[in-house]
Amino acid sequence: MLSGIGNGSTYKMIPAHYQAVARAAVAAGADPAAAEADSRRRSAALIGLAGAVGAFGGVLVNLAFRQSFLAGGNGDAAYAGFLAAYAGCSVLTWAVWLRRR
Repeated sequence: MLSGIGNGSTYKMIPAHYQAVARAAVAAGADPAAAEADSRRRSAALIGLAGAVGAFGGVLVNLAFRQSFLAGGNGDAAYAGFLAAYAGCSVLTWAVWLRRR
C-alpha cells in the first residue's frame, strides 16, 4: 500500500512541479509556449528516469527477500527494511515538497 501511495504521488508531483516552474517563468517574462514546452520536456525526462529506478526497485525487492530468507529463515527483516525505507521516503517528501517555508 505504501509503495503504491509513493508511486502515485511521485508521478503526480513531477508534472505539477515543472508546471509551477513554468508559471513562475512566464510571470517573470518568459515566452509562455517555450516555458510550457520546457515543462513538458523536463517532466517526461524525469518520469522516464523515475520509471527506470522503479523497475530496478522490483529487482531489489527480490534480492532483499532472498537475503532475508537466507540470513533468518523468514522475510521479517526485508519487511522491516521496506517499512524503514518508506518512512524515510515519506519524511524526505514532506521535507522537500510539503512543509511550509
